[in-house]
Amino acid sequence: MNISEGYEIRTIHHEVRSLHAQWAAFLAENGLREERVDFTLGIFGPDDTLAGTASLCGNIIKEVAVAAPLRGGPYTAALVSRLLAEAADRGHSNVMVFTRPEYGSLFKSLAFRPVGSSSGAVLMESDPRGLSTYLRSLSTLRRPGRNGVIVMNANPLTQGHLWLIRRAAARVDNLYIIPVADNDANEFTYEERIAVLRRSTASAGNVTVCPGSPYTVSASTFPSYFIKQVTDATDIHIALDLDIFARCIAPALGAVVRFAGSEPSDSLTARYNELMERILPESGIEVVVMERLECDGVAVSASAVRAAMRRPSGLAAVAKLSARESIPYVMAHMAVEALRSELATTPKPGLVDSHDSGAHRDMDFHLMQRGIDSLAPWFAAIAVAAWRGEPGAAIRALGVEAEAAMFRATGGVNTHKGALFCLGLTLAAACRLVAGGAMPSAAALQQAVAQEAAGFEQPEDTHGGVAIRRFGRGGALASAREGYARVYSSWVPFLRSLPGPDTDAARLLALLRIMSELDDSNILYRCGAAVADEVKARSLELSRQLEAHNVCEAMRVLNEEFAARGISPGGAADMLSLTLFIDKIIPT
Repeated sequence: MNISEGYEIRTIHHEVRSLHAQWAAFLAENGLREERVDFTLGIFGPDDTLAGTASLCGNIIKEVAVAAPLRGGPYTAALVSRLLAEAADRGHSNVMVFTRPEYGSLFKSLAFRPVGSSSGAVLMESDPRGLSTYLRSLSTLRRPGRNGVIVMNANPLTQGHLWLIRRAAARVDNLYIIPVADNDANEFTYEERIAVLRRSTASAGNVTVCPGSPYTVSASTFPSYFIKQVTDATDIHIALDLDIFARCIAPALGAVVRFAGSEPSDSLTARYNELMERILPESGIEVVVMERLECDGVAVSASAVRAAMRRPSGLAAVAKLSARESIPYVMAHMAVEALRSELATTPKPGLVDSHDSGAHRDMDFHLMQRGIDSLAPWFAAIAVAAWRGEPGAAIRALGVEAEAAMFRATGGVNTHKGALFCLGLTLAAACRLVAGGAMPSAAALQQAVAQEAAGFEQPEDTHGGVAIRRFGRGGALASAREGYARVYSSWVPFLRSLPGPDTDAARLLALLRIMSELDDSNILYRCGAAVADEVKARSLELSRQLEAHNVCEAMRVLNEEFAARGISPGGAADMLSLTLFIDKIIPT
């Protein structure tokens, strides 16, 4: 796009290293640091040097910098106009800009309205009704009395969060909780977090969970929060966020006090609390920082729950630290994480991984990722339904909807139908056990899965159904009706016996063990009984020969052969996902 003789606006493709380096250097020259962006434009001069830039991150314009000789002319306006058009193409109706104060007048001339400011930054938005609409929605929740506010991420909601809520609610007439809304880095979605908050506080008569927004601890007001680094820009971000809270959010709710938990380990949150105690009282808002709840001498935190999710037997710690309503969501995420770990394990023989597509021509790594993403909310729905004691028919109906969502996301390709069945079934059974007050032992979970599977009829059109008719073996439902016995007797114990169980090498060795013992319906269906028996025998031989230091190279060679012969041990891949999940939820 030509904007003047000798200057033009072009897209900066960050995958081109030289362009990215030129962009980063220009930012540094103008007092800015690199942050995550989705799309970048640059003004390039006659000698192809960068003379200006601006970027989009979601609906936020950021990283705005223009060389001094060009400021005040048409260049920056043209740059921003192009970004606004790009944002509209991406479906963003309200575009926000986080920039330095010297660019404020430019954005005002482009019909942006100020939202908040600090000494080194200004936040503006293109929708003249954006902030005012949100404030009106908050004002409808306002009740008379002494009102307080907690802003929390609750990723996920823990016993520590509930401790803070109960103590704060006892000190005010009305307590308003505002959940962080737009955090792409969160493990748990906004919808999940606000649902848990509302269920967990439903019986508290003076607690109201407000809708989150981009105006409170968001990527717009406080970008440092989402990269968890204290930098020279942190204080600017915090002051901007607190300015909006003091001038807009607190008055809408009639709030005169803000509560927060103490922060013994996160330096960024500790700095936020420190500045909050300094800034908000200047606007007549009291700040109360309460000591955190401790468990075994350590502050209860959402990060501790997230760490426990990824440890063997981590469910016990999850249940101890989490709010009760969080637990089914955490368990669902543990199931999804097992799928992601299986997919990422590389190199797998004949299977899709981060290196290639194995024996498959209809799917690749990115399509598999889309399949997993499509299933994630349905695993949560299955977990919550089982937690609430809904009957097996309701769980099966959710499974049918989940399968349809997967096919929509993948264009009709079956990426995870088998994994959905075995993980969904086990997730439901485990949630029923935990909801009843019992940590799932191997025996209890095996029995519960078998009971859950009893309500299913053998389908005729699946690979397993065909394998049973042709060869009298295989079939996911038959394994489920046994409660996936080998998972507990062989595969999880073997995985746990390996050094570094959370490594590609350990997962590949576990996959070999599974392949040596499983009548894989996918191989039976695609290649017949003779090949299925050959795969089992070779896998057994390899599992006896290989160790962590040489398994990856051996599997790479095996993958080349399986890909050429069209052998895909998809049933074993599903069982590896199930093994990884059960490893996290049953005791050692």
